[in-house]
Amino acid sequence: MKKFIATLTIFSIMTFLSSPTFVQAQAGETFGGRLSGVFYCTCSSSLLLFIQDYKTGGLLRLVYGTGSRLLVGNPYGLYQLGDYGASGQCLVYVGTSCSSIQNDGLIGGGSIGFGTS
Repeated sequence: MKKFIATLTIFSIMTFLSSPTFVQAQAGETFGGRLSGVFYCTCSSSLLLFIQDYKTGGLLRLVYGTGSRLLVGNPYGLYQLGDYGASGQCLVYVGTSCSSIQNDGLIGGGSIGFGTS
């Protein structure tokens, strides 16, 4: 029952925020899909989430860290829904310094945010 209410809440928020004024600003940056993996970014104290995006059919690599707006759930929720924007930073310790891992952006970094169930 809690999952149903959380999903209904996320859907209601997304429907409300998808008015034409918001759609123009968010074109190409919304997503929805299943969380398929999590990687801890040791130097930047953030998470790299691997999400199987139903919209594009591809795998998104999104950073959960400072600036992410989580509306419902937690970053480990099985199903993710929301937007991504800005550039996320995932730094990992390699030998004697930190190196950046390529990603698609900061999850929940746009005006909508994101939620999980």
